[in-house]
Amino acid sequence: MNTTPYIGLRPFERHETELFFGREQHSDELIARLGSHRFLAVIGNSGCGKSSLVKTGLIAGLEAGFLATPSSYWRIVEMRPGNHPFKALAEQLLSVLQPELAQHYTAASLEQRLRLGSLSLHELLAEYPPANNAQLLIVCDQFEEVFRYAEQGAALEAALFVGLLLASSTAYPLAAEHISERIYVVITMRSDFLGDCAQFAGLAEAINQGLYLTPRLNSQQLRAAIEEPAFVCKGDIEPALVSQLLDDADTNPDQLPLLQHSLMRLWNLANPTNPTPSPMGEDSQHPQLTLTHYHQLANAHESKHQTDGLNFLSLILSNHADEVYNALSPRQQPLAEHLFRLLTAQDLEKRDTRRPQTLAKLVYSCQRPYLEVITVIDVFRQPGCGFLLPPSQQVLSENQPDTIIDISHESLIRHWQRLQKWMADEAEQLKKYQRWLDEATRRQNQDGFTNLLESPELEPAEAWLSQFKPTAIWAARYTQNTAESILPEHQAADDIRLLEHYISLSRIAKDQQLAEQKHAQQQKLELARRISLGLSCVSLIAGGLTYWALVERQNAEHTEQQRTTELYQAQLTHAALLAKGEDYAGAKAILAKTYALDKTIPASKQHQRNLLASFSALKGGAAEQVYEGAGYPLQTLAVSPDGQTLAAAGEQGTLVIFEVAT
Repeated sequence: MNTTPYIGLRPFERHETELFFGREQHSDELIARLGSHRFLAVIGNSGCGKSSLVKTGLIAGLEAGFLATPSSYWRIVEMRPGNHPFKALAEQLLSVLQPELAQHYTAASLEQRLRLGSLSLHELLAEYPPANNAQLLIVCDQFEEVFRYAEQGAALEAALFVGLLLASSTAYPLAAEHISERIYVVITMRSDFLGDCAQFAGLAEAINQGLYLTPRLNSQQLRAAIEEPAFVCKGDIEPALVSQLLDDADTNPDQLPLLQHSLMRLWNLANPTNPTPSPMGEDSQHPQLTLTHYHQLANAHESKHQTDGLNFLSLILSNHADEVYNALSPRQQPLAEHLFRLLTAQDLEKRDTRRPQTLAKLVYSCQRPYLEVITVIDVFRQPGCGFLLPPSQQVLSENQPDTIIDISHESLIRHWQRLQKWMADEAEQLKKYQRWLDEATRRQNQDGFTNLLESPELEPAEAWLSQFKPTAIWAARYTQNTAESILPEHQAADDIRLLEHYISLSRIAKDQQLAEQKHAQQQKLELARRISLGLSCVSLIAGGLTYWALVERQNAEHTEQQRTTELYQAQLTHAALLAKGEDYAGAKAILAKTYALDKTIPASKQHQRNLLASFSALKGGAAEQVYEGAGYPLQTLAVSPDGQTLAAAGEQGTLVIFEVAT
């Protein structure tokens, strides 16, 4: 019995039929289709449940005898092409066909045998037939990895591998009739790779004949997938939660893995003290999964996410991955980022894909000890998490360096927002590296380079090289060798040296160009200085005369300014005396003459004039209104510098402000 009734992101396994609901009809259809077509292509979008349908629906049905065949015995070979499809097939064949092959072949020698031709597997089984005349089923999961393998410079070997699978699923003409059709082949593949199948002879035709397009679960089937596993383990799900899950999963292409992950989290949240379920009939707690739990998981890190376009299923996955990442130490977090960059990729069509790596390759690429790398990997594959494979039951060790580490499902790539940012940055760094490397390679010749980088391209290239510091280990991931004798790391190191030399020469040429421009400018300045020196003698006399005229002019202007100031001051004094004698009309008449001189009179003098003018106008005018609202006599008056406001003060601290305009 599983630790929870829900498996999380990974596909269902053969032994988990008691938790596999909603696919009963599709499993029957798949078995019937295999009965008439020994090559079957199970196609569908990522996250539609292809692998689970094959493993827990088809294989379990075959082992239960639901397909009428000459023998009721089956040998099941489950494999993924990865980076070495022949090696992967040989290892799984050797494991499954025991003891028929073990005493005759090692994994390496069996791999070489399979490479001999497309009929090599038929010939092998004819020579070493399985006990009980058993049928052989080869399940090639994640078949799209073959296309990535071909892109990496192994197109011929990929074609040979595809040819082997196609020939194995057809009748073997040299065998007796009852054993000529003992091999069945089932592949699972993302539907967005269908167009790539035409590159391999016979593959498109075989898929057309044996195509099974994985149906999307309807609401009734989804309800069964949600409710039934909990009921099996004596749990319960609130109807409101079921309705919400159905709504959120309805339009999500990753509905099944996201549902399984969210339900796993909900089960653990509702039953934290006893996460291991009990079969029906045994006494145990009865955990209830509620809508409140669902909202709690989705909003756990609400402030850290831009939630536009993300439903709760996506948020729960992204939040969970962030929780695991944030629990790492400051030293472990960069290592985790490096690991996930290594385990993800974009193909030539910019599709996000998994990139399985051996443990040894990850350790080498990260340049960290085995123990450090394994510790971080284990955090992401712990029970209740399962973001990385293999499952936590398999112990990772330095003694097993060829163990394949992989992301459990592409939905983690698409819905973990932090990982999306890492991948976007990785793609941007790769884009810059390839652009400048392509320029350097294209412009290289025997004498150096035909052209060098110039502004404004040179400065960004220098900044990128200085800040990112590409290494041969990093660049080797994206290096396609032109010669099999050259290791990717060596080719990448040569490429980086070429790029560094190209940018360095570009900087030298740019500095030389700037130096030449500076020298030419200095020569122009020197010529201008000499011409200026020659002209200076001619202009010296003229300058002296000009200076004398300027001094005389300034003296005249000073005299005029002094006269104007004295006149202004005299008029101001005259007006003040008139005002003092209460001849306010005369004072205003004198002050009116001073406004024509304001352009040459300092502001302080103008303020004195404005104050006196306001006082004369006030004292010499007739009262239009009498203000009696102060309550006490007002004795003093002050006017603002702009003449627009009056302040009157009186007894008992009275202060009244008047706007002149009103």
